[in-house]
Amino acid sequence: MLHYLLLVRILKDILHRGDRAMIYVFIAASYFPWLILQPLPVDAWATELWWLIWVLASLGILYQQIFHERFKCLETFFYLFMGIVPSLAFLSCTDDFSGLTELKIGGLLYVGGVIFFKSDGKLPFAHAIWHLFVAMAAGVHYYAILNYLYPVSAQGITP
Repeated sequence: MLHYLLLVRILKDILHRGDRAMIYVFIAASYFPWLILQPLPVDAWATELWWLIWVLASLGILYQQIFHERFKCLETFFYLFMGIVPSLAFLSCTDDFSGLTELKIGGLLYVGGVIFFKSDGKLPFAHAIWHLFVAMAAGVHYYAILNYLYPVSAQGITP
């Protein structure tokens, strides 16, 4: 029985670390289609974000694996930094492009959800509410990607 409990504890730790690591992957993957497919000004710093977002995700995962559950406020700061800084590239564009409103709404939902993420254990169902915010934000971003980056015409997929 003790051996079983030890295995369950190890499995729970592995899954928890994987869950936290996937937050970084999720943030990077949310921005990547926009950074690759949306034309950004060539002379802007935003043109380098397509690879920098994955470097930040990798560093975040490494940090999270080394300092798991030790510096939670710093980890939350990294999530917010990685989620907000790439959006500044789009907001700094002088051109208003299709999907910008959805990107803003999704970003606000993600940032608003952090309040519940940090209230876990203090507010009933805070973690579940946070997941709802993440799901809504992901849905808004998915809608924007589907409709503005990969639009479907009446004849089929547009080139």
